[in-house]
Amino acid sequence: MNASANLWMLANAAALSIVLTLSHAILKWVTRQPHTGFVDLLQSRGGWVLLALSLYGGVFLWYLDALRRFDMSVLFPVYTGLTLILVALVGVLAFGERLAWAQMLGVLLIVGGVFLLQRGGA
Repeated sequence: MNASANLWMLANAAALSIVLTLSHAILKWVTRQPHTGFVDLLQSRGGWVLLALSLYGGVFLWYLDALRRFDMSVLFPVYTGLTLILVALVGVLAFGERLAWAQMLGVLLIVGGVFLLQRGGA
């Protein structure tokens, strides 16, 4: 893959990751709202759940299109790795979650792996 195609693949993977992370963040936020059960949650925050699921579905359709243009062996690991990194960051920054040292090391290894995967075709 030439440098321009590699950059385009990375941009697609990053955008997919951002939208998927937003979907997960919305679902996390929804579950933190006061509710007495699943039905109550859907009644009180159903619009937000629908938005999150729509984003999730949109990512799936976008990914299908991206598979047509990019090598699955690079696109999927980069997209998944970026999503894992972003979800961890959002969990910490937006929801006050804590990462253990082993989890932080895992995130750093994922960052390195994403870097190497996207550079492999350059």
